[in-house]
Amino acid sequence: MSRPLTGSVVPRPGGRFQASIRIATGSPQRHYELFDTKAQAKAWCALAASNIAAGLPLPSRDTVLGESDPTRKSRKPAASVSVPEPLVRMTVAQVTDAWFHEVYVDGRSGGADRANTVRAMLNRRVVPFLSPIFDCGQELTRDSYRTYLGDLGRPSDVLEVGRRGPKTSQGLSQDTLSDVRRCLDAVIKLGAAMGAWELSFDLDDVRTPRSRRTASPKAASLSIGDVARIAEHLHAVHQITLWTCRILTLRLGEAYGMRVADLIPLGDGTGRGLLWLHAQGGRKFHAFEGESIVRTFHKEGMKHGYSERMQLVPFQLMRLYDHVIDVFHTDPETGQVDQSARIVPGMVASDSGGQETFRLALKRAAADAGVTTATVNGFARTALRLPNPKDLRSSAITDLEWIPGLDPTALRRYAGHAPGTDVHALHYVADQPVNDKIVKVCKAMEELIDRELPTGLLVPTARRCTTGAQPLLAVRSEQIDTRLIEHGWLVTGDDEPDDPWLSIEEVAEFLQRGLPTVRRWAREGRIEASLGKVTGGTHQGHRIRRSAALRFATTEMHRTTLVDLEEDTGVSYHRLYNWIKRFSLETESVGERSIYIPTCTVTELQRLIALERSLQAEGVPFGEAARILGVQSRTIESRVLLGTLEELPLRGPDGSRYVTRKTLKRVVENPELMTLRRRRRQGR
Repeated sequence: MSRPLTGSVVPRPGGRFQASIRIATGSPQRHYELFDTKAQAKAWCALAASNIAAGLPLPSRDTVLGESDPTRKSRKPAASVSVPEPLVRMTVAQVTDAWFHEVYVDGRSGGADRANTVRAMLNRRVVPFLSPIFDCGQELTRDSYRTYLGDLGRPSDVLEVGRRGPKTSQGLSQDTLSDVRRCLDAVIKLGAAMGAWELSFDLDDVRTPRSRRTASPKAASLSIGDVARIAEHLHAVHQITLWTCRILTLRLGEAYGMRVADLIPLGDGTGRGLLWLHAQGGRKFHAFEGESIVRTFHKEGMKHGYSERMQLVPFQLMRLYDHVIDVFHTDPETGQVDQSARIVPGMVASDSGGQETFRLALKRAAADAGVTTATVNGFARTALRLPNPKDLRSSAITDLEWIPGLDPTALRRYAGHAPGTDVHALHYVADQPVNDKIVKVCKAMEELIDRELPTGLLVPTARRCTTGAQPLLAVRSEQIDTRLIEHGWLVTGDDEPDDPWLSIEEVAEFLQRGLPTVRRWAREGRIEASLGKVTGGTHQGHRIRRSAALRFATTEMHRTTLVDLEEDTGVSYHRLYNWIKRFSLETESVGERSIYIPTCTVTELQRLIALERSLQAEGVPFGEAARILGVQSRTIESRVLLGTLEELPLRGPDGSRYVTRKTLKRVVENPELMTLRRRRRQGR
């Protein structure tokens, strides 16, 4: 339930009072009026709030300043000299809200997801830079403007409050930097046009600086055989997403937006089908609801307008979809197919989410299968990394692009790209999902599949999709597992009874680690675990298979992360991270929080920790000594030069200097020593 509107009254220069109120509940736009007294401003706010609640228009200023108002009658008539009314200076936040509302709320530019991205960009990049300048009455100089843009594209070691790891470790990319500048310039120009502030230089004369961020390496293509090796380590639901992206060149959101009703067999004896691609799913999207932006898990419309199409599906993938519909979307008693169900079944909640789980499962399966992608540099493969969903799409497009004889327009439409850039291609060429050119592209993909996987896309796996980690499917585990076994999709072993579930306490005892550490490993996905009962915002009821605990003990136990070292040593994460950057120590970053530390770095950090603790046992940092004595830090340095205080020969890992505790104690007991001066030499 939203809070009722009340309005606000702010004193302005010249003794007047500014009353303002939002034009509607939840709207960022406000209406402003000026009054001579505070009582008039408050009266207008109360009347405006009641009108908004009743659905009436906002009252005018004269409604409060009527003839019956005693303050109006008691005022002396103003002189005949016309004095211009003072301007109401708008804040940077108000100007930014006005521009955002005009372009992205009223103008609907780019859609709700783009509006949400720009709103975050304004709050993080634009308002913090402009507010200390314009809100304080200062002037924006050309040098400060250029310096700020240049800093956005440079590497930074600044830590963001509330998050672990660097804020922008490599700086913004060139595209993001240019996007920030477009928004920044638009807000500044709007503020100047509204008279809120003035500029002494032309923004268009400033050249956008080049980003110092290194470009991401271009990955080599993943063959269908490589993807099949990955599929062996994925359960059936994730295999559906895997092959959909790899064969149909779909984006991940498009794969999760498909419904059973969108798939139609052709019935021409080829075994192919048609798939209507028109929606996205699998994550949280943003959509407009009136003037507000709301979240939704299903979004009608694709990333681009031309991405909506009827896709010709190869017969091997249609055969896989038949298995999917029979196992997951057909009622075993009535045989009725749920046409409204998502083709990729929901595992935790119905038709909501799934993308992040698949991304993590893809990396795990690729690591287990030993499949990596790399930059092809001549004959050498460098910059090895685990594949991501985009690599599946780009690999399919690469395979088709280098097959001779395929029509370029048909290739672009199969990949969901625009048929061209001119008016003829964009507005006059309509799609024909079944024609000779598109059929040749589909046949080429079918030949690639037959060459690598002559038995089809159904890859038998021992991974179950009905464990405790998939509660929505677990309630039908007996039915689903039976059907998967009948189709030859699920392979069961005789060792299943010998692989029981273990509690967090049992795993912690087995690994000889604390309960919070094991729970964190389960939350971060480092150790495979099922979801348990949610208590206090964390999954306290995780259960872990004994095989997963053994696998973790042999593969991951020896790997130390920065968070592990923080828990073991008691030194904060940020101090350890800053020491790594200061001394250029070796690390392996696999995410914002998962920074693995090799043995040599662990040894060096432990040496630095021991050094700091030995210095703290024998001495006190200059800053702490200054606080104890009630003086400034430079005074401590001067007393060291005078010999009143003695400095330790070594410095701390962060470069801090120490004075001995013995001499500090002597000075504390004899304060007059701090006032002694160096004896002047004779003849001076």
